[in-house]
Amino acid sequence: MKKSFLLIPAVILVLGAGCLNKDAQPGVEDAQRGEGENEAAIVVAPVTVSDQKLEFGRVKIDRIDSPAKGWAAVYAASEEGEAPGRLLGYTAVEQGGNQNISVHINTDRISPKLYIVLHNDTGEMGKFEFPAADAPMENMAAVEFALLSNAEGNETVVEEKAEQPQEKKKESEEEPTPTPAPQPTPQPEPTPAPTPAPTPTPAIKEFSMVAKQWEFVPSSITVKKGDRVKLSIKSTDVAHGFTLTAFGISERLEPNKTVVVEFVADKVGTHSFFCSVSCGSGHGGMRGQLVVTE
Repeated sequence: MKKSFLLIPAVILVLGAGCLNKDAQPGVEDAQRGEGENEAAIVVAPVTVSDQKLEFGRVKIDRIDSPAKGWAAVYAASEEGEAPGRLLGYTAVEQGGNQNISVHINTDRISPKLYIVLHNDTGEMGKFEFPAADAPMENMAAVEFALLSNAEGNETVVEEKAEQPQEKKKESEEEPTPTPAPQPTPQPEPTPAPTPAPTPTPAIKEFSMVAKQWEFVPSSITVKKGDRVKLSIKSTDVAHGFTLTAFGISERLEPNKTVVVEFVADKVGTHSFFCSVSCGSGHGGMRGQLVVTE
């Protein structure tokens, strides 16, 4: 499967008013500026991924040989379609070989072409802090792949044998039968098969949440494994962020606007969420938890 690569230098990190901007574009001009040593230092990101259909909102990566512990981030294409644009999701990777990686992404913002960018984990370990920290690995090209539609690759096969019964029927209709056809023996009515019960759909758990300096209300939410969770989050004062790393969610909350996030709670345990946009002196303590039970 042919893949193309795009240079993603460290200048992809764009900061504005201390807030996360997930529409930040890679620095193409900086990528073209280097000559000699800079061009020789560029390497292709050690990522193996195939064009694929999107299933259950997750992107599958075959293998990543990461030079350091960090993050694999999935980006939509930019408006021009030739560079990473909006951040869709991410997951942690270990140094060395990582196989069969699954990344949950925001399906409301996908594009036919996606990119994988490797990020460092240079801030608080185990916490994705881009753009404040965790910048893309320097001098490493992004890996491009395509999302396939559900209809792509399906072929309709028509066998010639299907025409033969119709031809024989026409021949029998044209030749008169010399003797009357025997009457069919009455057969008992077949017992109808029971109707299978419909497969239950996951229960939808809806919650309204308020983000304000410096707390989430409510700060603790409990659901069951398999529930589809819908959070309606509104900031009532300044810009905040909402990041739930376990499910690949990272959103910016503008003042007096409601952001809706949805995901399937398929991981049992207690998962932390936090404000990922600097919002004042109490920013570090603006946290909460999602509890998923069996």
